[in-house]
Amino acid sequence: MKVIVLVSAFMFFGSAAASAPSGSLSASTVAAEIQTVGASTVLRKYYDTPAWSKAIIPGVRSGAPTWLSVAMQLHTVSDAGSSEDLDLALYAALARAPFRVLPLLSKLYGGTVEDLCNVSFEAELPEPGVSASEYLAQIRAKLADAHTGAEKVMAASCAHGLDRSVAAAKAQGLR
Repeated sequence: MKVIVLVSAFMFFGSAAASAPSGSLSASTVAAEIQTVGASTVLRKYYDTPAWSKAIIPGVRSGAPTWLSVAMQLHTVSDAGSSEDLDLALYAALARAPFRVLPLLSKLYGGTVEDLCNVSFEAELPEPGVSASEYLAQIRAKLADAHTGAEKVMAASCAHGLDRSVAAAKAQGLR
């Protein structure tokens, strides 16, 4: 009888742990996993799972420093699908933390800040449910928070790229 109770308890709590909300996965947990088993293993573990879509990608979109670090580490080993997801999440984070995200985008893609801010909207909008004009306005609003001289230069350069993005969005019929 005790064995049945223990097995039942294990099955209940084991399944409860396995079905814990994916959104509860923290950036520090994923970062620790990357350090322990490597980015490739972590990417294979999480890509195309609820944890990917409910914790990792939204975490990167948040622009939080630890999530951005995780994104950069995963990006180095990503392939087409996961790379596209990470790219969109990084560009969504641009609207929340441009002064943290722009240097990372520069490391990934090279180019000038102006070029990086010239968002073409060729695939899809970086932030689901947000129009192109709203997205660009969010970036501009965050750029207005520039404090240091380097941030002000970055903001001015990015603003030129955003101007080109507005023209491209209008030409594509995006609102």
